[in-house]
Amino acid sequence: MGTQNPFACKTCGRAYKRKSSLYNHMRWECGKEPQFKCSYCPYKGKQKIHFIMHVMAKHKEHKADVLNSACSKDAK
Repeated sequence: MGTQNPFACKTCGRAYKRKSSLYNHMRWECGKEPQFKCSYCPYKGKQKIHFIMHVMAKHKEHKADVLNSACSKDAK
């Protein structure tokens, strides 16, 4: 465990600068299967915000479709 990233996950060893980042990793990422799959490329993500950021950066022409879909799923 280095001083740069003193908070390490006991499961996978990934280390973070902040305890809150480690907590988020353990809650949302570590050991979880990606549930957000891109329809336009092989990308898979574990967090919706990362998926949305991927589409906005890589598939700008489909941004509106993805954002509308994500918002309609949140409303349910």
